[in-house]
Amino acid sequence: MGSPTVNVVRYTALFTGVVYGWYHRRTLQAAHDVHKIEAAAHQREHLVAQAKEAWIKKQQAPKAGSDALVTDPEDPRFDLEKLIKHWEAAAYVWESCEMRVPPDRDISFRSASMSASSLTGSCFCGAAAYRVSGPPTLSAYCHCTRCQQMSGAPCIWTIHFPAAAFSWTTPEALLDGYVTEGKPYKTRYRCKTCGACVASHNVKTESWSIWGGQLERDERAEIKGFDAVKPTAHIFFETAVIGVSDGLSKWVGYEGKSAQI
Repeated sequence: MGSPTVNVVRYTALFTGVVYGWYHRRTLQAAHDVHKIEAAAHQREHLVAQAKEAWIKKQQAPKAGSDALVTDPEDPRFDLEKLIKHWEAAAYVWESCEMRVPPDRDISFRSASMSASSLTGSCFCGAAAYRVSGPPTLSAYCHCTRCQQMSGAPCIWTIHFPAAAFSWTTPEALLDGYVTEGKPYKTRYRCKTCGACVASHNVKTESWSIWGGQLERDERAEIKGFDAVKPTAHIFFETAVIGVSDGLSKWVGYEGKSAQI
């Protein structure tokens, strides 16, 4: 049996070894967890890149049939005359779809005058994208508390389209869905990569809503086709947190379906 001093040294060494082993194990576990998270992030980025690349190839692939439009000059089927005619036809459609609503025309006539051409939009990183066509059923600045909390902004520019006018142009596997509390019929979709909310689907009204600020822009950073979808009112203005004097009408609820302020 050892002396008290030897026992103290022995147990101190034992305790120190146990503490070190515990600390070392925690350090290794933490490093492993970090590596696992980073590996998962890299894998997700790789999958997103693969999906985008596959989608681009699919979009660029020539369509079957002799009437398919070939835009690659190196392709032996390239027909410059056919391409020019295609561009002229597209330009004519766009010019003929400008908004021509007389100042005294009621807003209910919007659908007869707005552009019938399609517009595209996407999330911040571009991994989640969509296309809308035809005239919107609503285009307004929304000041409701839900939109304020969802976006963190005083208001958002919301544009509503019939369900048939909306389609995703990127794989839906890149999206997350969130069912709004209190509205089980409405699902908001966000990009898994950048986290930005992209669109909402309302099965009750069979409509989709998008945020105007996410629509595609031209080289001057202006919204393409803005005149066809520009806001016409401020809605749910009773909960507005900023003053607005842009000449647009203000409503308690939806435009034309509630009391005007």
